[in-house]
Amino acid sequence: MRELILFCLFLQKNSKTKPNGNMKTLLKTLLLVVAMCCVTTAKADRHSYENPVIRRDFPDPTIIKHDDGYYYAYCTGNFVPIYRSKNLVNWTSVGNAFNSATRPQFVEGAGIWAPDINKIGDKYVMFFSMSTWGGEWSCGIGCAWSDSPYSTFHDAKKLFISSEIGVQNSIDPFYIEDEDGKKYLFWGSFRDIYGIELSDDGLSLKEGAEKFKIAGGLIEGTYIHKRGDYYYLIGSAGSCCDKANSTYHLVVARSKSIKGPYVSKSGGKATDNSFNTILSKDPEFVYGPGHCSEIVTDDAGQDWICYHGYQASDVDKGRCMYLDRVMWDSEGWPYFNGDRPTQEWDRPVLEGFTEDYTYSDVEYIDFTGPSENYTYMFDTGYVPSKSTKLEFDCYSYTENIDEEPFVDEKWRAICSGRNSYNDGISVYVNPEGDKFGYFVGGYVNNGLTDHEFEHKYHIEARLSDITIDGTTFTTNRSVFTKTTQRLTLFSGLQDYPYFGRIYGMKVYAPSSKLIHEYVPMLRNEDGMPMFYDKIDQVYIRPHSSAGFGVGPVVDAIKNVEAPQTTEDALYDLRGIRVNDDNPKAGIYIRGGKKVVL
Repeated sequence: MRELILFCLFLQKNSKTKPNGNMKTLLKTLLLVVAMCCVTTAKADRHSYENPVIRRDFPDPTIIKHDDGYYYAYCTGNFVPIYRSKNLVNWTSVGNAFNSATRPQFVEGAGIWAPDINKIGDKYVMFFSMSTWGGEWSCGIGCAWSDSPYSTFHDAKKLFISSEIGVQNSIDPFYIEDEDGKKYLFWGSFRDIYGIELSDDGLSLKEGAEKFKIAGGLIEGTYIHKRGDYYYLIGSAGSCCDKANSTYHLVVARSKSIKGPYVSKSGGKATDNSFNTILSKDPEFVYGPGHCSEIVTDDAGQDWICYHGYQASDVDKGRCMYLDRVMWDSEGWPYFNGDRPTQEWDRPVLEGFTEDYTYSDVEYIDFTGPSENYTYMFDTGYVPSKSTKLEFDCYSYTENIDEEPFVDEKWRAICSGRNSYNDGISVYVNPEGDKFGYFVGGYVNNGLTDHEFEHKYHIEARLSDITIDGTTFTTNRSVFTKTTQRLTLFSGLQDYPYFGRIYGMKVYAPSSKLIHEYVPMLRNEDGMPMFYDKIDQVYIRPHSSAGFGVGPVVDAIKNVEAPQTTEDALYDLRGIRVNDDNPKAGIYIRGGKKVVL
C-alpha cells in the first residue's frame, strides 16, 4: 500500500508535461483504489486482528496487566525485552528488564531464557532461567524485582543451579499461588517437571522445602492455570527451535491439587507422560506453536493466551508471538479453534479502547423520527427495591431532525424500572425537552430541574430523591404502590425512546453494596449494542427486536429469513464468534443478520 501511494505521488511530481486526460484518469483511479483499500483495511482492523501480533523474534512470552491499563509482555533475550499493549493486539517496545549493570551473571556466558512475570505483594517479581545450549547441569533459575513492570529490574539473584537442586536442565520457571496463599515455583525441561514451595515474599526457597515431581520428561515451558475445581498443567512438547522442522505443540493435563496427580482425558498420569494435545502446527501458517504465556480473561469473559511460533511465510523472523482464544468444552477441558493457530479472529473485548470497541457511545439507539411502538431495549433482569440506588452518567443529544425537542408529546426515558401503572423508578426528559422528570412509586414529577441538550449528566436516583449533577430533589415518596417491573436501560415502556446515551450504570443494594455495573459497548461488524455487567460478568441484550430503533442494527436482528448457507462467521447474540462446525440450536448473527438454527 505504501509503495502504491508513493508511486502515485512520483507520477504526479515527475511528469515533465501537464497531465493529459488519460494521465489524470490513471492517477484518479490509482488514488481511488488506495482510498478504498484504506477504508476496507480500517474496517477489518477495527474488530479483528491477524496473527502474529508481534512480528519479530519474541520467544517464550509471559504477560501481566498493570494498574495503568496496559498489558506488559516479556520474552527470552539478553536483557529481556519488554513490550506493552492496551488490547493484546497492538504491541510497542518499552525497553528491557535489565541493563548491563543489573543483568544477572550467576551462570557464566549464559543467556536469559523464559522469564515469568508476577505481582507478589507490592513488587513485580520476575523469575528467569540462565543457560547455554547443552549446559543442562550448569544452568539455573533466579529472580529479580521492580516497583513497576516497565522499569529496570534489580537485585537479581540465583535461586538454584541444576547440580545444586538435583534436577537436570533446570530452566523454564513458573510461579503460582494455591488457594491457601502458598507460593510455589515449577520448572523443568524434558528432564521431568518439578515444584517447590517458596518463602512468603516469593524471593527465595522456603526453608526446609522439598521438591516434588508433577510430570515426566515429555514437556517443558510449564504453565498452570486454576479454573473451577482444577489446576490445568499446560506444557510444550516436541522441538522448539528448528524453524520449519520444529515439532513444538501444546499439551494439557489437570489435577484437583496443585501438587498432582495431573491426569489426561484418558486418565493417564502426567508423570507417565500422558497428556492431550490442544494446539499443533499449521503447515501453511505457523510451525512449532508453544511455550505459552499466562491466560488473560477479557471483559466479555473470554480467555486468551499468547505463545510463540515460526511464520511459515518467513521462518527467518524467528519465533514470533501469537494470540489465540482458549475455549472450554462441556467437561471443562481447554481447546483452541480447530486445534490450530488462528490467522484472523475477533479482537479481545477490553474496556476503554475505543479504537477497537466503543464503550462510551452506543450510536445505533438514536431516535430521530416519529415515535414507534417501542418495547424494552435492555432488560437488566433486576427488580429495584425501595432502597435501591441507581448511579449513572448519560449524555443528551441535540433536537431531532425536525428541530423539535420531541414529537407526539412523548417523554424520553433514560432508564426505567416501572410497570404499566407508572410504579417504580424511572428518569426521563419531559415532552418539552427542557426539564428532567421522574416517575417514582406511582408519583410523576414533570419538572425536577433544567435539562440541556448536548450535555453530559451524572445522576443518582432513589425512591426518595434524585440527585442531578450534585443538586438533590426530594420526591416525597417512601414506598412503591405496586410491584415494579425489572430495571431497563435506554427506554421505559412502549413508545418512550430516549434522545441520548448511557455511559454506564451502577446499581447499589440497600446495604450500599455494588451489585451491578453495566458498561455499554458495540460488538463486531454488525454494530450490535450490548451492555456488559462487570459484577456478574454477563451480557444483557435487547429484550426484543422492536427495541432497537432504526438503522443497521434493526436489520441485523429483525431479518430471520437470512440464508443459512453463507460462509460468513457465526456469532451469538452477545456478539462473540462461535465455533460453527456444529453449533447448538438457537438464534445467531451471521453476515449481519439474525439466523435461527
